Amino acid sequence: QEGTITTNSLSQTIKEVKESCKILYDAPSLEIASKTKIEINDEQRMVFDDDEWQEVSPRDARVAYIRTYWKDGSSNTRGTAFFISNDTVVTSAHCIYNASKGGWCEYADIFPAKNGNTNPYGQISSDTIHLLTSYMSAPAKDNDYAIIELESAPNVGYFGWSTSATSGQSIKIMGYPSYLVNDPPSGTSQIIKQYYDTGTINAAYTGYIRTTNTNTNGGSSGGPVLNSSDKVIAIVKSHTSSANIATRVDSYAAEWFSSFR
Repeated sequence: QEGTITTNSLSQTIKEVKESCKILYDAPSLEIASKTKIEINDEQRMVFDDDEWQEVSPRDARVAYIRTYWKDGSSNTRGTAFFISNDTVVTSAHCIYNASKGGWCEYADIFPAKNGNTNPYGQISSDTIHLLTSYMSAPAKDNDYAIIELESAPNVGYFGWSTSATSGQSIKIMGYPSYLVNDPPSGTSQIIKQYYDTGTINAAYTGYIRTTNTNTNGGSSGGPVLNSSDKVIAIVKSHTSSANIATRVDSYAAEWFSSFR
């Protein structure tokens, strides 16, 4: 895929967002053709076997809990983000842009390694949010990711990434699934915790991967899908009736991520 840089003026509506959150339209744009649109919904994700979830211990500070606040005054939503540089995280685009909630989020807060009410690295607010313009007009499986520059750098480390993803490849998914907050596995407490699950890629396509033996849930969105070398190869996105979907780190995304190092 190839992309170009586009610059558009902020509308009056966007100018009304919280002053500390400078949300721009100048993110790169991808040419998206004949892609299937999906419902923007962070409340439901496919869970195949909740017994496979395991807590991350000690917590990985490169993975963060993200809380998003919306302009229309609706309830804030939650998800997962991961660091790609000292002061920059990646998450799902639908975690910060939702047409049914008025479009752009008002702002987002990041909590690296959050564990219940404990925030070892504090709370960091978004400064500038970058989004693929193609996602705004046609949300699809291959463009559901966004980059958030933070107001400060917690210096917790960050992930590398790889554009290689193949069917049968072993993977690990990390994040903050809300399913385990509302209905935790036996023997675990009902608080926000960092979990992981392992499995394999069922099918790898140009812009996304499909897996049927790893779990995701509301709150997992934006979490990293890691290969055996601990590199991000995809970003947790959504599910179909029979599988979980993650947007691939393709060559375009890799180049974009690199520009924030």
